[in-house]
Amino acid sequence: MLRAGQRGDLTPQGLGGAAPVTSLREPPPPRDTAPSTTKETEMTPKTWGLSKQDARYRPAPKPEVSCLACMWMFPRLARGSCKYVRGVVEGSATCDEFEPRHRGSGKRT
Repeated sequence: MLRAGQRGDLTPQGLGGAAPVTSLREPPPPRDTAPSTTKETEMTPKTWGLSKQDARYRPAPKPEVSCLACMWMFPRLARGSCKYVRGVVEGSATCDEFEPRHRGSGKRT
């Protein structure tokens, strides 16, 4: 009988086996840590991976290319955040990662 504060024998020997138990569940499968070599992945920056200087953050020359019109800005307010650029971004600014929220002839993507 166990006394207060004692633990039972969790080894297989205590359960009639031979080897000690190291884990009650299987370890997760190994993750593929090899870097992707596709051109698209090499060119895409990490989320919040760019400083404003690295992204060439600057005032937008026209509203059509401002952060307010970019698919990566959220929320679309005077000030918000960007998927790629760290820190608060102004809706009236732009950077080299700009992608229009709506492409083509008025159709949403």
